[in-house]
Amino acid sequence: MQKSSRCPGSSPSRIPRPSIERLCRVFGALEELEREGVAAVSSSRIGEKLSIPGHTVRKDVNFLGELGPSRLGYAVAGLKGLIQRRLKLAESRGVCLVGLSELGVGLLRSAYLFSERYRIRAGFDASVNRLEITRTELPLYPLHMIREVVMRERIELAVVASGEDWVRRAAADLIESGVRGIVNFCRCEIACERPDVWITNLSLVNELRILSALVALSSASERNQQE
Repeated sequence: MQKSSRCPGSSPSRIPRPSIERLCRVFGALEELEREGVAAVSSSRIGEKLSIPGHTVRKDVNFLGELGPSRLGYAVAGLKGLIQRRLKLAESRGVCLVGLSELGVGLLRSAYLFSERYRIRAGFDASVNRLEITRTELPLYPLHMIREVVMRERIELAVVASGEDWVRRAAADLIESGVRGIVNFCRCEIACERPDVWITNLSLVNELRILSALVALSSASERNQQE
C-alpha cells in the first residue's frame, strides 16, 4: 500500500527520500533472495521484483557511495549489508501502538508485521473499557500517560490505528515526548511542520480510489484505440 501523504521535512541524509524509500524496499527484496540462497543479483532482477526500472535501482545504490553502477550484478549479502550500514537499519527502535479498535488489536496480534528491531513496547487508547478487555502481554495505558511512557521507554516510532477525534491530540503528545516517526492508518491525516519528524499517512480507501482510476482510464484508452 503506497504512502498517501507525508510530513514536510528534510531527508535524514543527503540521499533523497524517494531513494531511501526504494532502498528500503530493495533491502527487503535482498533479504528474501538471501533466504532463497541467491548469491548474486542484477539490478534488472531487483527491479522486476519491485516494479522499479533497473536503472533506477542502480541510481539509488550509487547514493550509498561504495558501489559503482553494475550491469553484471551485485553480491546479495554485500549490497544488503551496505544498505543496512548506510541507512542504519541495524539499530533497534521502540514502537508504540495508539488505538485499540479492531484494526489496532489486529495489528497488535500480527507479530509478523514487526521485526525484531521494531518491538512494540506499549499500547494506548482513550477507552478504559478497551484497555480492560484487550488480552495481550503488551503493557496498555490510557492516553494521558503517553508522554510519561514514551519518554520512559525511549520510544521513537508510533503506529496510530484509530479514527476517533482524539487522534491528532495523541499524535501531538507523541511528538512532544520524543517520537520521531508515525505511521498513521486513520481516515484523518496527521501533519507536522517539524523537520525532524516524519509522518506517513496510509489510506486503504485512497489506494483503492487510485487503482479504480487507473483501471477506468486504462479501459477508456483501450476502447479509444479499438475505435
